[in-house]
Amino acid sequence: MKKLVIFFAILFIATIISCNKQSKLDVLQLKEVTDENVLKSIEKSGIMGIPFPSGSVAYKISESETMLVLPKGYHYLRSEFVNSNSFNSNLLANSADTVKVTCTCTTGSGCNPTLVDKKYLCTMSEGCSVCERKVTNTNNQSIEVSGVFDVNRGITFISTSKEKLEDNTSLVSDLLGNANEWLFKEPIVKNALEQFYKKIYGEQLPIFLLKNEPAPEGYQYVGVSIFGNEAALPIPKELVSENFTLASSTQCKCEDTTPSGCQRKTAGLGSVIYCEAGTCKSCSLLNITSRE
Repeated sequence: MKKLVIFFAILFIATIISCNKQSKLDVLQLKEVTDENVLKSIEKSGIMGIPFPSGSVAYKISESETMLVLPKGYHYLRSEFVNSNSFNSNLLANSADTVKVTCTCTTGSGCNPTLVDKKYLCTMSEGCSVCERKVTNTNNQSIEVSGVFDVNRGITFISTSKEKLEDNTSLVSDLLGNANEWLFKEPIVKNALEQFYKKIYGEQLPIFLLKNEPAPEGYQYVGVSIFGNEAALPIPKELVSENFTLASSTQCKCEDTTPSGCQRKTAGLGSVIYCEAGTCKSCSLLNITSRE
């Protein structure tokens, strides 16, 4: 018993030391990129930034390493490489609110962390010709960040206007991004989607939903926010409110100058569909002229 008490005492002290060490890290004031040449270079390269929504904090660990911490309730969708030394297609979906990012210039000098459209990027200065980014979890395992979600938001219909907001609706401007395959692997998302459908259909769900088949006649796809991410799902046409934003059941649209990606995907869960954005910033299923 005495040994057990000593063990927990040591663990408690170690936790305090760890927390104090983190609190001493300097907050890194990330600069938003405005240089048109740099922005065009990023767009052309197809580099995907790491989501950095409002309320996120960047801590400077060293000159090249930064720790990104999301606001309370937010989580990164991430895919951990099983073998960190080489790419492995067998990825495990999970989430966390903290990642570490290292920006390294392998040829020259000047590979710096910056922000572009609420996304964290490593960008090159004139003295650097090769800038590499490495993302790791708190255990220093290499990972990919595929998006971000907010557990506090649940699932809501996307409203057509701010004036028509209701308890079960949200705005397009509130979206954090597009849904992706990793989002639908999260148990909390699967459970929320099931409960959302039961509110619409009752305990007995239609067969096409259970089989993840396209919606038959008499149904309309409408835009939804799934923990902050755009997707669309079918509901009976008689239940479609003028407040809901309609969605295409067949096509994703990209209005970028140089579109890339933006493909329609099925979630394999309750006939939900979404757009895999790729590098397209305006990729959407929603029948609206603007995402603002």
